[in-house]
Amino acid sequence: MVEMSLKTKVGNFPKITVKDSKKLYDLYDVLMEIEAVKQDPKYKQLLSYYDSSAGIIPIVHKLPVHLQGKWSDRATKYKRAHDVGFPPFNVFCDFIKDMSLMLNDPGLTFCTESSSSSRTTRPLTEIRKQSTVYTRKTEVQGDLEQGRLLKCPIHHSNHSLNKSKDCQASVRCEDCGSQRHATALHMVESNKVSQVQSTAVKESLHVTPEKEHGGEPANDLVSKCTQLCGQNFNGRSCAKTVLVQIFPKGHPNKAVKVYAILDDQSNKTLGTSALFDALGVADDKFEYSLSSCAGKVLLSARRANDLCIQPCDGGETFDLPPVIECDNMPNDRSEIPTPEIARYYEHLHHIACHIPELDQSAEISLLVGRDLPEVHHVKSQAIGPRQTPFAQELPLGWVIIGEVCLGRFHSSRTIQVSKTFLSKDRRQTILQPCENTLNIKEIHGGLSKEHFGTNSGIFVKTKDDDKLGLSVDDREFLTFMDKSFKKNSNGHWTAPLPFKEQRPVLPNNKVLALKRAHSLDVSLKKNPTKRDHMVSFMKGVIGRGAAEVAPPISEGRECWYLPLFGVYHPRKPDKIRGVFDSSVVYQGMSLNSVLLTGPNLTNSLLGVLLRFRRDQIAVIADIEQMFYSFYVNEEHRDLLRFLWYRNNNPEDELIDYRMRVHVFGNTPSPAVATYGLRKAVKNSDKDVRDFVERNFYVDDGLVSVPTTEEAIELVKKTQQVLKDQGSIRLHKIASNSVTVMNAFPTQDLEKSLSQVNIGSDALPAQQSLGLSWDLNSDTFTFNSQLEDKPFTQRGLLSTLNSLFDPMGFIAPLVITGRILARNICSTNAAWDDDLPDTYRQEWENWKQSLHGLSHFSIPRMFMLDSLSKADKPEIHIYSDASEKAIAAVAFVKDSESGK
Repeated sequence: MVEMSLKTKVGNFPKITVKDSKKLYDLYDVLMEIEAVKQDPKYKQLLSYYDSSAGIIPIVHKLPVHLQGKWSDRATKYKRAHDVGFPPFNVFCDFIKDMSLMLNDPGLTFCTESSSSSRTTRPLTEIRKQSTVYTRKTEVQGDLEQGRLLKCPIHHSNHSLNKSKDCQASVRCEDCGSQRHATALHMVESNKVSQVQSTAVKESLHVTPEKEHGGEPANDLVSKCTQLCGQNFNGRSCAKTVLVQIFPKGHPNKAVKVYAILDDQSNKTLGTSALFDALGVADDKFEYSLSSCAGKVLLSARRANDLCIQPCDGGETFDLPPVIECDNMPNDRSEIPTPEIARYYEHLHHIACHIPELDQSAEISLLVGRDLPEVHHVKSQAIGPRQTPFAQELPLGWVIIGEVCLGRFHSSRTIQVSKTFLSKDRRQTILQPCENTLNIKEIHGGLSKEHFGTNSGIFVKTKDDDKLGLSVDDREFLTFMDKSFKKNSNGHWTAPLPFKEQRPVLPNNKVLALKRAHSLDVSLKKNPTKRDHMVSFMKGVIGRGAAEVAPPISEGRECWYLPLFGVYHPRKPDKIRGVFDSSVVYQGMSLNSVLLTGPNLTNSLLGVLLRFRRDQIAVIADIEQMFYSFYVNEEHRDLLRFLWYRNNNPEDELIDYRMRVHVFGNTPSPAVATYGLRKAVKNSDKDVRDFVERNFYVDDGLVSVPTTEEAIELVKKTQQVLKDQGSIRLHKIASNSVTVMNAFPTQDLEKSLSQVNIGSDALPAQQSLGLSWDLNSDTFTFNSQLEDKPFTQRGLLSTLNSLFDPMGFIAPLVITGRILARNICSTNAAWDDDLPDTYRQEWENWKQSLHGLSHFSIPRMFMLDSLSKADKPEIHIYSDASEKAIAAVAFVKDSESGK
């Protein structure tokens, strides 16, 4: 595409006349673009024909006649001075540059003045010739054939040349044989080299070894590309490459050992310059053109005669045809077959002894084409299974052909190393900071020896050394929150939307939002149940003051509308959650695109669950409508507008509402809510701060303490602090202790517990953070009820991903299923195509084994009372006979009890 683009620019460039000297600047721009691309090694060979007459002559034809003569003069002088066949492309570029400057220099524009003042002065280049044209009619006698005058020189028929387009007589071009034009109208392609323009145009690129009436070798050579290089083509494969000896005829003592490529797609035999120098070939150069997949290149090289080739271990000797010097041949040593490759494949074991070891001193210096057909004969061959290499015995030795990647893994051939520095403000940069920068820092209390000695503490390791630092945007977010997070008159925490600096102004996207609202309206009318759920959800949002009817927007004021849609939780089919689409794009912008996301303040899920298993009494709780507990500043609420039914009545019209709180859908809302939750308990007791800051995963709190008294006190104190410091409600409390749950009013307990008699009835299982917790036995249980999915790749992955196991309790079972799914999905079937029945029964058996999970439970508490006192654990790995499932057990010895 790059080459074709440059060719098109040159081909479409108009012919420059004497009056269009300024167009030389445009031509020079095109030539410099070609020269710049040629500097890239990837295109150097592809565009090398611009260094020959084949590439430059078509450009010269676009110049005025007087510049064509000047170029011929400069090219001739360059050839004589440098003893080359043709000037390189950069010399031609310099010539065009010089001519552009000279012909467009205003100081060198010659004018002539007339003695008469009424005459205008014009440059010599603009003086036109006399407009009067004189013609003389000349009678031409045509050839006579059978007494008739043949007037038409094209069809040789008796009509005038003006009537040739209506003539039905057939014509044929004597150069190419075409019946579309006469010989006089035959056009020679511009990319043909001048050396072959005198001969007939060949329909095939393969030129015969000798000319039609001469005996001299032809100058056209065809060589097909035998390797692909580039991205995704760095595989390991073997080609027809053998170790041979080359020597002048009658002088085997001067033999040179090289690797030879046997390429029947080349019509000539090629040799490298190093081989020619080693054999002492005379420096008698000639010009020839090399045609390959990369195009046609004009080269000047030597030609060697009377050479012989022989296998490296002796054997039959062959006389080589004339060998042409060429360094543009494949030279990939990884394609040379070795005994190790033969020994790796069972069907090639017997030929390993016939393949020589890799000779590091021998280079790939010869390409034998089909002008020596005897060396391409196949004596025997060894073929194995599909997708494996095969071997052939040729007169010059055994060769291995095909992909030989062991295990089908390739090592990268390119190693890229990027050195990263840290500036003084901890920002990363690929530029080395200046060593002479002086950073002055004031030290409280003055300078002392400890600031310069080993006691300074600069290099002391701390627990925060390995923590990931905050990005620039994250620090900006926290600084913004520290300044702007405040309480309003009602005791609620408020914060503005955290916009990026220098953000664009958002357009009014009400047209898009109205379209989405009408679509939701149609969907709700088709599904009354979904409509009732959505109305019930919005009733709670509007009723608690999280949303309000929006006032009229003043002209010129920035506003943004959020499309609304509903989402069901798989385990809560009777409850819907309204989500605002803050990522919707209008005129190339969205609300989320101009907001800072904020740092990830969410605790580690695994850390929360591990601490939940630490002590005897466990409690879970939840923040009611956590995002809606934090309000948005008044000036930003018009950017949270949405369309909903008037009075929350689906029969009424759609009107403008706006959110007063941070909404579920904005990217910074999780960071804002977590920041606000921790700010609310910032000045409270340590145990409350530890509970909120370390044992909450977003709005779910999980904690374990040694006694019921501690549990009751901790939860009640946290409830009171959150209520007093931010009107935040902690509810949905559940515990493995009946005493703890009886200490709280029913409305604060988890909804399912309000329907049972705590203390006498069996307590329902609680779902928290993806785990099912049985309060009666204080164990984690698993749900074995899986939806029946089709036997497709999508169905298999859906079944596996439905097994949520953050603690890794059922890892052996899950690993077995993943290994089985990997084997099944190794086919090329599409996502929803039925998979082969070969594995269907095995997959069904694995799914059947999942039903045993209903009888599987894990104690919530750890088996040891204290892990902090434990020595280094001793790990034992157990596996079953099939090695498909692996279980790891850690035995920890308590240093005090010895257990």
